[in-house]
Amino acid sequence: MKWTPIAAMAAIVILEAIALLKGIDGAIFGIAIAAIAGLGGYEVKVLRNKVKGDK
Repeated sequence: MKWTPIAAMAAIVILEAIALLKGIDGAIFGIAIAAIAGLGGYEVKVLRNKVKGDK
């Protein structure tokens, strides 16, 4: 796994934690979870294609 998606996930988590601590609506939490899941899903696809030998 590359460091860029990991750094992006960490940044999203930190920003969301700050938002929750400041009392911003919890509905935004869903957006953060979707962003993390999207980055994770993208990385799984890339990894799967490497294993299969696809370019």
